[in-house]
Amino acid sequence: MPRDPRPDAPTAASDDEKVGYGRPPSQFRIQPGETRNPWGRKGRPKSREDFLDGKLSMRVDGRVVKVTRDEAIDHFLFEAASKRNVSAAKLLEQRRQARLARSSQAQNTDTLLPEEEASLLRAVGRRLRTLDRETEDDEPVEDHPEPEADP
Repeated sequence: MPRDPRPDAPTAASDDEKVGYGRPPSQFRIQPGETRNPWGRKGRPKSREDFLDGKLSMRVDGRVVKVTRDEAIDHFLFEAASKRNVSAAKLLEQRRQARLARSSQAQNTDTLLPEEEASLLRAVGRRLRTLDRETEDDEPVEDHPEPEADP
């Protein structure tokens, strides 16, 4: 004879809802508009910059060297441009201009924002005022008085 369930035990599902293999309780089911694993098994795709920063081995002047994919592209474009391939020369120049623009943007990020500059000036001003007050109030004070000589 089967045992009666405990009266105080919560029921997993109502009478009209079936729960079992492939049928989780309704509060755990995927809701409309919800995505559980948006990028899939392999994860988030890598950015273009990460791909171009990857290393590979290539033969340059008879020896094998490790270079980034970006450098390898530039190398092959340069070889093609040196063989009078005009489209390769144009693409190589475009890549050079883009690289120069990125480097100038990186140099511009070293400048302070107006808010940062204002807070820095306030901090320096406070420090200068504190130093001025200390120099005005300073009197020569000896840390260790000289012992008096016994006559």
